[in-house]
Amino acid sequence: MEKFENEGCRVIVEGKIPKFRRKEWTAPDIFVLKDLKLEKVVKVTISDSKEGSEPNSVLNKCKKIAEYYNPVEIIVFEPVGYTDNRYPKIPNGFSDHREYNASLQEKWRREGLPVTFWDDWNLE
Repeated sequence: MEKFENEGCRVIVEGKIPKFRRKEWTAPDIFVLKDLKLEKVVKVTISDSKEGSEPNSVLNKCKKIAEYYNPVEIIVFEPVGYTDNRYPKIPNGFSDHREYNASLQEKWRREGLPVTFWDDWNLE
């Protein structure tokens, strides 16, 4: 959060979407506002599936965030140093979570979803 605040942004932690399509929905983790305009929404993930039809997949959460808030950017933070060791299952063709996330970022952006994946190294 300090990174965003140093850039002159206001940070709101655990904002809520009260109802989404008549259902309760979990909150994005961090909102980043610049000049009181929503710039970024940060979603933290560790073990959620990235794609798939289940409502808690990262893709579906990002789609809901984009539809409800329409932020300039959605940042998905995953501590890959941890997940590579704790959750070693990675789709075929990828050597680690970082490579997989880069592929998803490129794919989702082509599909119009403004997602950027961050990991441990982005915070250093």
